[in-house]
Amino acid sequence: LQKKKLSQRAYKNLLYGLLHPNTPSYLILYVNNICQLRCDMCFYWDSMQVKTIQLSTDEIEKISKSFPNLFQLTLTGGEPTLRKDLPRIPEIFSKNSNLSKCTLVTNGMLYERINNQITEMVERNPEIDFRISISIDGIDELHDKIRGVKGSYKNAIKTAELLFKLREKKHNLWVDMNTTISKYNYKEFKDIHSYIL
Repeated sequence: LQKKKLSQRAYKNLLYGLLHPNTPSYLILYVNNICQLRCDMCFYWDSMQVKTIQLSTDEIEKISKSFPNLFQLTLTGGEPTLRKDLPRIPEIFSKNSNLSKCTLVTNGMLYERINNQITEMVERNPEIDFRISISIDGIDELHDKIRGVKGSYKNAIKTAELLFKLREKKHNLWVDMNTTISKYNYKEFKDIHSYIL
């Protein structure tokens, strides 16, 4: 595995956070409320089918100005990559919040779009360390069954392959996979873990 180091900005933000413990340093931002999957364990997928609700970039800009030293920003949704202006968000927080680390959790369905968005993010923000986490909840058909859409497993794997290639070229990109353990897959967890490794 390729070893990577945190950016200088990350170390400075950690130190700032230690010296200013009352200043928020971690933000989880729901960038939208839409998703193309119907996951069995999702607590609000039905509400994501009603109407798209998301903050505008102007509203996000205002929020970013209230975090003077943001160590970690996690972008989630819904499926965050369905938001067309997603690459703008880390840039806003970099400018206004001195952001050092950004995590994006994705279902990996739209592999070309995700690859393009992540490429844009890491290239436009070299001082931010990006971590992309792809959700894998089972191997092949089990994943598709849990996620409620046929082909979701193959697309997530394709996304991983594309991002692993991109990771080799970019110093500020980490890629990993996460699993939501539930009653639908807990018996297969060891197999899923071994397969991913």
